[in-house]
Amino acid sequence: MGRELASWVDTRPRCSWAVQCLPSRKIASARIDGTRLPIMEAFFERVEKKARENEIPIENWWNMDEHGIAIGSQSTHRVMGDARKKTTRKKMDGNREWVSIIECINTRGRALPPVVIFKGTHLWDCWWGQDIPESWLTSTPTAYTNNEIGVAWLKEVFLPSTLPENRRPRLLFLDGHDSHISTEFMWIAYQNNVFLEYLPPHASHVLQPLDVGVFAPIKHGYRTRLEQLSQLEDHLPIKKDRFLELYHEARVHEINKSYIESGWLGTGLYPWDPEKVYGSSQVTQPPRLRPETPPEQVLNAQNRPQVLVTPTN
Repeated sequence: MGRELASWVDTRPRCSWAVQCLPSRKIASARIDGTRLPIMEAFFERVEKKARENEIPIENWWNMDEHGIAIGSQSTHRVMGDARKKTTRKKMDGNREWVSIIECINTRGRALPPVVIFKGTHLWDCWWGQDIPESWLTSTPTAYTNNEIGVAWLKEVFLPSTLPENRRPRLLFLDGHDSHISTEFMWIAYQNNVFLEYLPPHASHVLQPLDVGVFAPIKHGYRTRLEQLSQLEDHLPIKKDRFLELYHEARVHEINKSYIESGWLGTGLYPWDPEKVYGSSQVTQPPRLRPETPPEQVLNAQNRPQVLVTPTN
């Protein structure tokens, strides 16, 4: 049985246009379940209704999220080496300290100042240079955001930096992190005419502009600059001050209007195009049901007399 099945698998794709061998890509089961088509449709219907009923202008649509980087993490590159070998070793920084960064963008290609979260209980002056404002930095024992930082970001960064003309409403897209759903966070947003729209769980890779168009270029830019630095200087562990310099450089070059707009475009949020998401290969489509045979045809087939034919040579 096993040999017959293996033979069928080997030969089946050659005789069917609908089946072919494809490379697989690992994805968490929660992400597959979280991007089912009905969930996507409900999300876009909710956004459209909220924006229309509250007359929220498109330029007041914002997306905020955190992403993380290991300070000494570099990309894998091809390097010059012994032609007799298949691979060669590359000396890398040993600092795996984690850093979280809060970023926020809008539909017009604008990015707010980031907030960098280091691991620690206090901030030290030696962690940043003259080009890095102190308002960028904070710390927690885990290097992850928390409710206190979420509220501080909303009050000190988002609200004053995005204050619209004529006090028009704002729409802020968020994931469901605890720091975004605290009572204080939601109350402050309500008081300031900021409408919160939470993305469906496990769907940020499809619906979040920062994930779709911005975070990957920033990380690539940082790791590329870290790689270049390691070739020019003695390979000492990267410290916080050097991380800030490299991330700032990467951010200046990589968070541009083009990448930001591509993030919104890829999610179908702006320009408004839900069908782009509905037809995406990353959205789980409902199973196709085989058409049922009409009952009349079934009865006719059952009542049809059997005709025996004698085989002839």
